[in-house]
Amino acid sequence: MKVEAYNGINEYLSELTQTDVKSLEDVVAYNIANSGTEGAKPGDHAAFPLGQDNFHKIVEHGGHVDETYQAALRYLHQKSRDEGIDSALKVRSKDGSFVELDALIMCDRRGVGQQMAAQAGTDIFRRFGGANSSTMQAIQSSVYP
Repeated sequence: MKVEAYNGINEYLSELTQTDVKSLEDVVAYNIANSGTEGAKPGDHAAFPLGQDNFHKIVEHGGHVDETYQAALRYLHQKSRDEGIDSALKVRSKDGSFVELDALIMCDRRGVGQQMAAQAGTDIFRRFGGANSSTMQAIQSSVYP
């Protein structure tokens, strides 16, 4: 996660035009310079009780793709693809042969299926049907490539 966080945040920040903050290192420096309001140190801000310790760990790692990262990625792909989505799309019929499904339908209010699809790198179509009686959440559809 440190690799994606570091590289993704830096890519996003590098494209911003209305700020001098262009890297995660710049964010850390800004937060330290404004620690009373930005929660740079433990205890500065209730929303960040540990300060920006995660940012420090991500910056320290530097976004380097190493063997630990590669091993974690292989494991995630095995569990989410080979033993997850891909496995769920292959159903053994009564005669022992396999049938490949085109899609899975999940009643997944907590998003676990969406997380699995994201980790597997597969497409997902999400549709909320109806409305929640307490929040009146409207019907919504999304497609994630």
